[in-house]
Amino acid sequence: MILERIRQLYPELTKSQMRLADYIVSSYHDVAFMTASELAQNVDVNEATVIRFAQRLGYPGYPDLVEDVRTIVLQDLDASASTTGCQTKASLFSEALLQQSVLLRRVASQIPAEAIEKACNMVQSAEQVLVVSQGASFGHARLLANHLSMLGKPVFSPPIDSPTLYARIARANEGLLVLCLSSTTDCSMVAKVIKAANARGARTLCLALSPLAPCARYAELALACTLVDPDPATADSVLTAMMGAFVTCLQRCTTGTEASQEALREIREEILGNTTP
Repeated sequence: MILERIRQLYPELTKSQMRLADYIVSSYHDVAFMTASELAQNVDVNEATVIRFAQRLGYPGYPDLVEDVRTIVLQDLDASASTTGCQTKASLFSEALLQQSVLLRRVASQIPAEAIEKACNMVQSAEQVLVVSQGASFGHARLLANHLSMLGKPVFSPPIDSPTLYARIARANEGLLVLCLSSTTDCSMVAKVIKAANARGARTLCLALSPLAPCARYAELALACTLVDPDPATADSVLTAMMGAFVTCLQRCTTGTEASQEALREIREEILGNTTP
């Protein structure tokens, strides 16, 4: 899929190719109906640069790149069918729920199956998991860490400016998985954590709402989708849904998870139950 190809190759692109990548990610609905000449004009590069960019992404030529873009647009259109009616409070509430469904179907269509498979394997094989985020995504990180702890692995989620985080990165090795979250493109500090972890041999995985978010670009693997100008509430709900789906996938394919959850339920009942100490 073109969005994942762009994410993987972005650091290696020329400045002109980066401008093309940025434009495609942010305006792929328009790009789907552009010729190579029109795209070149919009990005202020020459047509040969557009063709070389398509080939750099692994396509035989520009028409093949556009065909991949159109596939994403068609998936968006299929997901966007919704009913309209009078805008009562109840209808607005229902419409908002339907739009969430539309967005989540779009997200599901944009993330390659092989990326999900590899992401699950990275978590399962990790000896420790460090969940990292900054700003508005920090609450998501703590929630994800709580869920992942049920898999029986040591999971940590310190603040981005915590000495605990610095110490764990300093001791990083291939047994550590740094899992980062980003609901915005403002994740420069997380990107620096990922770069430091990469340099010390750790594995890095990102859940993001843009394949060109800094943390997604530097991570070894990213589960990323593209939302066009989402409001903060929409971005938060989509990231929460991605996290939930990922955790559910892990729990269902990880041996021993059910036994671990049952043990947690027993301890919870032992501590919070009505039995007299």
